Amino acid sequence: MKDYSDHSCKPIVDEIKDVLLLPNKKKLKRGKEESDVFYWSHNATLGLLAAYQTIQSNKENVKKHKNFWHDLAEKLQKLGYKVTSDQTRWKINSLIKKYKECVDYNSKSGRSPKSFPYLNEMQDMFGHRKNINCDHTLDSSFFGAKSQSSHSKSEDQQQPLETQILSSSSSSPRQLTSPVKKVKKVHSDSAKTKLELEKQWLEHLRMLSTKNEKENEKLIKIDERNALKKEKLLLKQKQLFWKETVLKRKMENKNERHRDRMRIEREKCQLLKDLIQSKNLFSLDNVLDKE
Repeated sequence: MKDYSDHSCKPIVDEIKDVLLLPNKKKLKRGKEESDVFYWSHNATLGLLAAYQTIQSNKENVKKHKNFWHDLAEKLQKLGYKVTSDQTRWKINSLIKKYKECVDYNSKSGRSPKSFPYLNEMQDMFGHRKNINCDHTLDSSFFGAKSQSSHSKSEDQQQPLETQILSSSSSSPRQLTSPVKKVKKVHSDSAKTKLELEKQWLEHLRMLSTKNEKENEKLIKIDERNALKKEKLLLKQKQLFWKETVLKRKMENKNERHRDRMRIEREKCQLLKDLIQSKNLFSLDNVLDKE
């Protein structure tokens, strides 16, 4: 077995103290992420705890990993929750603070047990049983660090980590309700919903494409009919122009023939007049000769 001394547990204690620093101890910049407000629903909080447990198991020292909260926010964003790194950090700090208050309160004898909505999930995350009182302080309860019993008279007495796990697991069997399964179910439902929405969207796009094709065909037919009407109109205009031209020529020829006839008639009249005058003159001469 490994021997966990005070010196080996000190980095973990320092890490926990760094995690528990509340954001109001620092001057926050009024940026876009701080101004956004996110409502933490029950499913969102369960997803946060499950994602925190998954990432924290790979990154034991949160302080050394600058992108820890960013990665945690990305995991929640993949589940459909639009949160920022600061919002996840504040929520985790708030849950840890409530859990610490509950642990400290329940560790004192003679009091009715205190609880909050996510006590069982956090006990399951950090290796505590659901059916026992939380008799560990903050430094001993998180991340499997050194244990300190509330019934012990000396604070220097410690137990190895393996002994704590064996004693807690052999005392009584417990049924675990893993939040990871709930998150997986939520993620599966979310994936099915997204897939269904994508199918509906593709069907909608197909309907729009078919509708646009039909409308384009109608517009093409309308353009063809309009072009045919224009051609017919131009043909009628040409026919009308030729008819007017022919009629005009006919009228001109008719007028010209009428003028010729009138000229001939006038010439006839003039000839008759001349003839009559000549006859009269001849008869007058005869009469004069007879006398």
